[in-house]
Amino acid sequence: MARYSGPEDVYRALVEESEESWLSGLVAFAIVEEKKIEWMKHHREQHNMQPNPRQICEWYEQQPEKELLLAKAMAEGVLSAYSAEVVEDIEADLRREIEEATIVREIRRYGSFWPQFCVNLVGGLASAVLFTGFLVLIAFFVLNDTSPAELVKTFKASQEQVADDKQ
Repeated sequence: MARYSGPEDVYRALVEESEESWLSGLVAFAIVEEKKIEWMKHHREQHNMQPNPRQICEWYEQQPEKELLLAKAMAEGVLSAYSAEVVEDIEADLRREIEEATIVREIRRYGSFWPQFCVNLVGGLASAVLFTGFLVLIAFFVLNDTSPAELVKTFKASQEQVADDKQ
């Protein structure tokens, strides 16, 4: 079991000699130092005085290796949560930029108001002319009664007249 006599030993164990990320080690070291500060506040409240350097050294010596492992685990959790938050923020920013770029691209694609208005006006007039022509054609057929039976009668009558004229 390793014994730690001060912050230098804890720093060496968590950051310099650790096989894990140095950032994780620094966060773990900060967690251990925060525990020391909390202990110092508690000591001041209980004894009405700051702990002396010897008492602080004893506090470090009393820390089991399990405390460092706990600090490492807490550091990994904090860094994982932070990285997930950063990734989420980056994704949100990218999504917003893509949406804005898509909207701007669509607006530019359609151009300005007047050219699009003219295209719509010409299209409307063309459809009105076509519809009017269709209505005139239907009226012509309805009013002139050009049913097949009527055409046959007219054709027979013209043939009979041609025959009568020849006689």
